[in-house]
Amino acid sequence: MNLGLIYKAVRETRVSTLAFAAGLFVFELLVGIMLATFHKEFSDKFLPLEFIQKIFAALLGTEVGTVGPAVLSMLGWIHPIVLALVWAHAIVVCTRVPAGEVDRGTLDVLLALPVTRTSVYASESAVFVCSNLLIVGAGFGGNVVGNWISGLERAGSLGQFTLVALNLYALSLAAGGMSAFLSSVCDRRGRAMGTAFAILMASLFLSSMSTFNTIVKSVSVVSLMNYYRPYGILQGQASPLGDIIVLLAIGTVLWIIGAVVFVRRDLRTV
Repeated sequence: MNLGLIYKAVRETRVSTLAFAAGLFVFELLVGIMLATFHKEFSDKFLPLEFIQKIFAALLGTEVGTVGPAVLSMLGWIHPIVLALVWAHAIVVCTRVPAGEVDRGTLDVLLALPVTRTSVYASESAVFVCSNLLIVGAGFGGNVVGNWISGLERAGSLGQFTLVALNLYALSLAAGGMSAFLSSVCDRRGRAMGTAFAILMASLFLSSMSTFNTIVKSVSVVSLMNYYRPYGILQGQASPLGDIIVLLAIGTVLWIIGAVVFVRRDLRTV
């Protein structure tokens, strides 16, 4: 890694990183505050309905029992907006090099610096790992503060919520590793971003539909969302360690392949 490259990456991504972090914090905070009122007005008439329970099953990626305040408190971890913010940050940051530099026509300038391609790739990745931790941490803080203000019954302990946050962090690192790989093999940033977005949306779709169809459930093993299961963690039904290891392994393998491709590939800006 190179400190100059790290400083450059931080300077160029700090605005978007802070925007994603602030957005996730505010969303988690508002969800936690609003759930108390939402539950009081919604629980008697709608929560017992089978249709509503199926919606929660699709969001959580698993069958749930009675939908009460404990299950409602998980919305801050499985809501599509949360996943969209975390994934968008991973895609935006991890496709900057080399695909983003090729698009801007500045790759020649970057590679003309007295640094190796490996240090460029590693420096950009280090900035992503740290900035992503900031974003997930902001979301965790917003969730805790929101639940505390609302006084809504939580689905698990603070330690369990920490494990869920770590599982989300591992999920985002896997998305980042995949985005970095696509950035290395694609000629244009838009193509890399679009492919990454399509894969992540397919993962979310497979996870959501796996509760309704046994065939889809058997295929969902290839989905990244199959290894992000906050419901099982908060209910004490499963340990996230195995899922975290799988996600980190996927992200690491794709990141390494992307690094090898970037180092050896003939890159042109025209």
